[in-house]
Amino acid sequence: MPHPPRPPQAILFDLYGTLVPNFPPDEYRQATEDIARILGVSADDFQAKWGERFLTRVRGKDGGVAESIQAVLLELGVQVSPEALRRATERRLAFSRYLFDRSDETMPVLHSLRESGIPLALVSDCTFEAVECWDSHPLFAVFSARSLSCELGVMKPDPERYRQPLSKLKVEAEKCWYVGDGGSREFTGAREVGLFTICYCQPGSRDFVYDEDDSSADLKIAEFSELLALLQD
Repeated sequence: MPHPPRPPQAILFDLYGTLVPNFPPDEYRQATEDIARILGVSADDFQAKWGERFLTRVRGKDGGVAESIQAVLLELGVQVSPEALRRATERRLAFSRYLFDRSDETMPVLHSLRESGIPLALVSDCTFEAVECWDSHPLFAVFSARSLSCELGVMKPDPERYRQPLSKLKVEAEKCWYVGDGGSREFTGAREVGLFTICYCQPGSRDFVYDEDDSSADLKIAEFSELLALLQD
């Protein structure tokens, strides 16, 4: 088994599919149907346009959650009241908070790593839901740096996505870990800058994986808590 650098100067984490579930289909479908109902549009039509604009949202080009919903409504040729838009936005954010709340398994480990003196960073291809929940959700309080595609306009595996938090934390890539599930070809990008890559997949989180990496990680773990054991091996 390859040995990760110990102790790591920092650990970089992916978000969806790693720290929290990657859009469970039933809950995702329910949230989409609720939003469509609030807006008074067909759920199928809304989902189709919302899906088509996925990469636009992930690169931050549609703006925040409300603006992203408005972009879909514009394509559908529909106007809604400010109150309907507010309620639809809140329903989308409620779904995101539901996902962030599912970090029961990962949060204790993140806290233990942080308490041991290891800086943590989040490197995620995500939309503005994460940004809009950042200051209010405890999941994000453990991170000392972040690299979010919606803010930077660039997706993984671009090497700069990893170099930016490494630079902020003032650490060397060769002495750090990257933990992800393999979406967005993230291991390819992480390894290019010299990070030791570790694969961890949230159970049941493979339904919405985008551009899965065909390159395997340096190490695969079955339980998130194994990260703590790796510090001792």
